[in-house]
Amino acid sequence: MRVARLLTGLLAVLLLASSSAWAAAREYEIKAAFIYNFALFIEWPPGLMQGNLVVGVLGHDDYGDALDELTSHTVAQNHVVVKRIASLDEAAQCQILVVSPSEAPRYSQIFSALRGKSVLTIGETPGFAAQGGCIGFVPYRSRLRFEINTDALKQGNLKASAKLLSLATIVTGH
Repeated sequence: MRVARLLTGLLAVLLLASSSAWAAAREYEIKAAFIYNFALFIEWPPGLMQGNLVVGVLGHDDYGDALDELTSHTVAQNHVVVKRIASLDEAAQCQILVVSPSEAPRYSQIFSALRGKSVLTIGETPGFAAQGGCIGFVPYRSRLRFEINTDALKQGNLKASAKLLSLATIVTGH
């Protein structure tokens, strides 16, 4: 029952993202909703969160208050905490790391520093997932879609639910 409600929520976000509102100022609110739903459909290693699911933002923060709204939610009984991250050491302490397009020149360095860590990396630069990120947003015909790099998930000991994978374009590598 809970899975059905979660899937319904994710599908509602997908439908909302397909409207023309996506191109407007609500773009980052929609992406923040996606990020929250991604967290619900990821299997995290036991004991990883210890009461908090930390969402870090590395680089220029285009999300503003949209991500901060997630702090009123929980994931698997863990409170969502949003932090602006300044270093890769701090990034390794997050469960979700939103990597800004401003960090694109450092993607290989970021992914190397996080290899083997249970950090779900999410970005919006074209090719983000193919370069080694876990989930990349992809605009498609005025809609928002996403790619999942299953190899990157495995390297971080993370597993996406079959329902989440069925909504994504799967990429591998790095």
